[in-house]
Amino acid sequence: MDDSTPRTDRRRLWIVVAAIAAVALVAGGVVACRRVARSHALADCGNAAGAYRGAVRHLDVTRAEAVRQARDTPAGDVSDPKVVQAVTTATEASEGKDAKDAKQTKDAKQGKDAKQAKQDRPAEEAVPDCPADAGTGTLKDNAAAIRRATGQALKHDKAISTATAALGKDVKKTVKAHLGQAIADGDQLLGSSDGQVADNATRDALKAALDQAKAVQGNGKATTGQQRKAIQAIADQTKAVNDSKTAKQQADQAAAASQSAGASGGSAGGYGNYAPARSGGNGGGWSGGRSSGPAPAPAPHYAPAPSAPAPYNPLNDPNSRVWHDLHHQNSGQPGYDPNGVCIVNCF
Repeated sequence: MDDSTPRTDRRRLWIVVAAIAAVALVAGGVVACRRVARSHALADCGNAAGAYRGAVRHLDVTRAEAVRQARDTPAGDVSDPKVVQAVTTATEASEGKDAKDAKQTKDAKQGKDAKQAKQDRPAEEAVPDCPADAGTGTLKDNAAAIRRATGQALKHDKAISTATAALGKDVKKTVKAHLGQAIADGDQLLGSSDGQVADNATRDALKAALDQAKAVQGNGKATTGQQRKAIQAIADQTKAVNDSKTAKQQADQAAAASQSAGASGGSAGGYGNYAPARSGGNGGGWSGGRSSGPAPAPAPHYAPAPSAPAPYNPLNDPNSRVWHDLHHQNSGQPGYDPNGVCIVNCF
């Protein structure tokens, strides 16, 4: 019995050592597993953070392009202003503006005061990072939060892209329709203005603009900018033709007024010279006189022509030879009255 005691003790010792070794192995395995799990969680969180940063960068580019497109689109180049508003709404939503405004509107409709609304409004989830000293559970939670933020960024990016695509499609359709209408109006003006302009070069320029616009219209790869340029060229030349039409109309009216004024002045009149009759010849009289012309148009606004002066009578002129001979009878030459009748020194 005494010999068996040491053997029993040694056996027990080996059992204890084996148990301790097993516990140590298990503990080491657990620690190793935890280290591996934490390492995987840290790597997964880092990957999620990288994807989030990429999504945000792409969203920033998409949003900036959408804002520029909405700002630079003329109001007349869209069929409905709502397509532009849709882009603005999508960009504001990506910045969290519309969600906040919508919540405030809802709170106001429900009659909540500002303090109660603030308490009921959930705080925006901040995007966490991936600290190297964080535990496995924290890293996993952070990775999940980062992925949710990435999903939101991708959702906003898609919404903005959809709105801008709709805007671009509407602009393309509307500008194309404007170009067709501009060509139709230009062709009509070109046909109706023949012979109606002061300078026909304006019509030639309009025709050239129309030819270029029709080439753009027939080009399936023409950009909206090229179509707008063609529309503007037609508009410029249309204005030039209309201005030339107005100039010709004004010139025609001025010419008609001048011709009417000339006709209403009547025919030119005058008085001839008195020639006394000679012996053996025809009797004297007045030569010349009024020249007849076409009957003038009635012009009551003009003053009447002056009355004709009395014919010259040498009998009433003391400086005339007839008057002198009549009174002095010393020249020896015959004298005649205005009717050609000899009244002094008649032979």
